[in-house]
Amino acid sequence: MTAHTAHIQGFIDHCRSIKSLSANTIKAYQQDLNIFGNFLNQETSPEAVTSEKIMDFIEYLRVQRQNSPATVRRRWICIRKYYSWMAAQGFVCPSPCDKLPVRIQLPKRLPRALSEPQVSRILMATKSSASMRRKVELQKPSNVQLSTDLALRLMIATGIRVGELSALRLEDVSTDGERYRIRGKGSRERIVYVMNPPLQERLRSYMSARYSDGSKPSSNFFVNRNGSTLTPQTLRLRIKKLAELSQSETRITPHSFRHTAATMLLEKGVDIRFVQKLLGHSTISTTEIYTHVSDQSLRNVLQNADPIALFG
Repeated sequence: MTAHTAHIQGFIDHCRSIKSLSANTIKAYQQDLNIFGNFLNQETSPEAVTSEKIMDFIEYLRVQRQNSPATVRRRWICIRKYYSWMAAQGFVCPSPCDKLPVRIQLPKRLPRALSEPQVSRILMATKSSASMRRKVELQKPSNVQLSTDLALRLMIATGIRVGELSALRLEDVSTDGERYRIRGKGSRERIVYVMNPPLQERLRSYMSARYSDGSKPSSNFFVNRNGSTLTPQTLRLRIKKLAELSQSETRITPHSFRHTAATMLLEKGVDIRFVQKLLGHSTISTTEIYTHVSDQSLRNVLQNADPIALFG
């Protein structure tokens, strides 16, 4: 094991055990640092890396790898955190990232919320995709149609992330199907609520079936056809197929339902502070991007109505 590999592993262990970062973030950091290590050709030790070498790496990402601005920015942040940890451990002094004039301009993109007809078509597609299955199979928690339909409805009702949904356990859900304990980013926990009575009833029935199939209280709430944890990747693939079935012209991802939940709540007049709490945003500035979506919706409505046009 080279010194570079050992330092990377030490940083990753720190992120996992001390910082309690999510598995997805740790996976991304590991990938970013491996790319950085390959760029160095394993010839330059991490202690000998200069500020100029860091700038060369950023240019390499932009020009040769043709990474998007968002990817370049994420990898720059990873390298900066890595060397901050190296400096704290006494491996370098100072960090070669200190005071570097790195400016990465990201394009301003509004989150894409689904329209009500789009949501309706997706939910209808979950039913049509299972039209040939036996009725008894539709009541099993491992049934694809049932778990997918409930997962999508729960994301729309609460705005939870797909990773949070995958990590949801039976013990996190109140017996009445109303209260859900969510484990968010950075091991932060929050409570979300389902206030729709029909959805509460369906979730209670699903939960009851999960217990009756021999599951323990610590078992995951949503399962796949084999009774194992419903992973984010599996749900992404299911949504992709549903989007094709519904003939959607736009790309639909699990995060689309989170955007939709936030946008719909704001458009119905819910205070942004409540939306922030529901989504688990650490700062309200992150939530404020959805107010721009609402403004755009208002603009579209006024443009279509155009009352002054009646008068010529």
